[in-house]
Amino acid sequence: MGLQPRAVTMVDKPLWTGYNAAGFSGAPHVHVPARRGPETPMQPPYPPSTESYPPPNARSRSLRSRIVRLLTSPIVLLAGIMTCVLVMVIAISATGGVVAGRGERNVLATQTTVAEIDVQFQLGMDDMGREQYALAAQRFIWIVERDPGYPGAAEALAEAQRLVDVGGSESEPTLVPSSAENTEELYAEAVEFYDQQDWANAITRLQQLQSVDRSFRQVEVEEMLYTSLSTLGLAYIRGERLEEGLVLLDQAETLRPLDDQAAGEANLATLYVTATTYWDLDWGIVIDNLLPIYQVAPNYRDTAQRLWEAELNNADRLAALGAQCDAADQYQLALELRDDSVVQDKYEKAADACAHPTPIPTATPLGFLTPTPTVAGDIP
Repeated sequence: MGLQPRAVTMVDKPLWTGYNAAGFSGAPHVHVPARRGPETPMQPPYPPSTESYPPPNARSRSLRSRIVRLLTSPIVLLAGIMTCVLVMVIAISATGGVVAGRGERNVLATQTTVAEIDVQFQLGMDDMGREQYALAAQRFIWIVERDPGYPGAAEALAEAQRLVDVGGSESEPTLVPSSAENTEELYAEAVEFYDQQDWANAITRLQQLQSVDRSFRQVEVEEMLYTSLSTLGLAYIRGERLEEGLVLLDQAETLRPLDDQAAGEANLATLYVTATTYWDLDWGIVIDNLLPIYQVAPNYRDTAQRLWEAELNNADRLAALGAQCDAADQYQLALELRDDSVVQDKYEKAADACAHPTPIPTATPLGFLTPTPTVAGDIP
């Protein structure tokens, strides 16, 4: 009989271990069953496996249970929660980005206005210091209309209006608020005021432009600002607003030196303002500042009158202190400025006292007392 076909049983033994006690075998080991007679049943080459495999339905149920256990495990639940939180954070961030983007555009749109409000408030406080209350009130009104909560604006406005009501300020030019929304429009407004020779508004607009972007058309802006500051400054010191004019000229000089004419007038105004500041406080300082004015421009304002009064008041002070010779010199200087009989009499008295000073009595020195030595037992 020929060989009968046999069933091949799949076992879990590998056909090629690839490694044995002697090392790599070099070729897979193939089991060839021995040829047997018909009376001997075919035996499998390996012992039958003792493992049993579950049926397909059981396998599906086992897989589902594993999946359920996996999904309900603490680690998976924690990962799921963290994923949800991450998704929510991303969503909120996206929404916040949109809101922040809108806010940034709003900030950029109002940047010019915010900077202008700051400048106007500082200018308003400067106006208050110079007793220009009407102009300061206009600035503060403009600020409050745009930002009612701006720190200090409402209080400053109330104070400026109070001082205007009591007549503490002269008539001021009208401050024209800016409607510009960017540097180009601010520059256009400044040029318009400059061409109209409206120096006060031109200065305000140019300074606002510098506060927003100092590098914007820097050469043109500084040239117009210098001309506006120096022109208005000279107009003020030639009028009755010397302190303001000097401030404007000082600002112009930070851009470039003043010309000889402006520098000369600024020097006279500075001397005059210093003299009036020390009036009734220090007659020596008053004279030191008025005398140079009188020597080069005797008709400058009321310099001659003030110098005469200062010389006379200083002479009276020296005479009261007993410095008759110095007093006589001061009376003589006053007489050189103006003949006056009263001053002439004071001069003669001081000159006579200087020539014939009253002797100052001297104290008689006391002799030194010589101590008398005592003998032991005497009562000192």
